Amino acid sequence: MATRKSRKKQRLRNNEYYDTQAIYDELYSKAKENRRFTNLYDLIVSRENISDSYTNLRAHETPEHLVCRLLLEKKKEIQIKNWIRLSKI
Repeated sequence: MATRKSRKKQRLRNNEYYDTQAIYDELYSKAKENRRFTNLYDLIVSRENISDSYTNLRAHETPEHLVCRLLLEKKKEIQIKNWIRLSKI
């Protein structure tokens, strides 16, 4: 099992890989200055942030989470197939 220190190191590597570390550093600096944050939506929904978050969630996935995720993915796949089938009618 990974130690807390190794998980933190992996998180930093992920941040650097997805080029989000500079953004997080800037947000941290602003927070220390008690500045207000506005327009965070674009950051939250950015491809880099979602990819980074997804990677971290998968890294800490338990067997129970895995089963739940796979069931949700299967449900989504069925919904997409149904939507495609209905759109052809």
